[in-house]
Amino acid sequence: MAMAAGEKMATARGTVTAVDAARGAFSVATLTFLVDANTLYDGVAGFAALAPGQPVAVWALPTADLRTQRATRIAAAPGLAPGRLTVSVRVESTNAGTFQLAGLTVTFPAFSPSPPAFVGRARVTGTLNAAAGTLTDDEVIFLPDFPPAAGTRAEIEGTVLSPTATGGFVLRTAARDYTIETVPGAPVAPSPGDRVRVTSLANSATVLRATSVALVNPATPQAYRVTGTVSGFVSLANLRVRGEPVDLSTAIFSGGTAADVANGRRLSLVGTAGPGALRVTTATILP
Repeated sequence: MAMAAGEKMATARGTVTAVDAARGAFSVATLTFLVDANTLYDGVAGFAALAPGQPVAVWALPTADLRTQRATRIAAAPGLAPGRLTVSVRVESTNAGTFQLAGLTVTFPAFSPSPPAFVGRARVTGTLNAAAGTLTDDEVIFLPDFPPAAGTRAEIEGTVLSPTATGGFVLRTAARDYTIETVPGAPVAPSPGDRVRVTSLANSATVLRATSVALVNPATPQAYRVTGTVSGFVSLANLRVRGEPVDLSTAIFSGGTAADVANGRRLSLVGTAGPGALRVTTATILP
């Protein structure tokens, strides 16, 4: 079965190989994913429903260890053939005829005899040979990083590395690491491993001058905002908005009533992550 369009942007699409309930973590091939209060679930009834052998698609942010990632979204991936794997992560190294990502070796003849320099991610789909640590190259797509131009505004989410005494730090993102310059009067003092959302002006391709830094607390659900058209309506507890599974059963409505919710109606929603769906607190029915 082919991947849905949204799954092509996932960090990994494969079967769960292990679940560590005490740590709040699970593995797909060589990648370990951590879940928290802000992890969204689509077709999966929360972390407790994950089990080895279950096919999933996972979207995630890298941590200090590129092979350990913080899961932002987990979706069921029915129809995935056994042994098939897609990973979309940062290229770790290139060699003559091969490159490595997530600790897996991918054969790529175009890298012979002299591999080019590459900064960014690669999306590889193939068959995993766990014992050999290889992934066949049935499809290889390189996703080079396009950093912001100097003087432009950038909003980037990632993981804090190496904070300095003056308030700066290194921000790890899926494609590259950025140097974040001192933030005068910043509302948060980030620590290593923190997930943050940075609003900034680019000094250069890799140096950003932050205007604000917002901490995304893994223990405190953040408010998600989704605006889009209703589809797949079954009930207020079972529908999608902009493709996102949502639960409106306890929402407070404005611009109309719950009875107005139907396929094709546009809604603006605010809610928090919940097992299997976005738990909506307020819903505005749009004209």
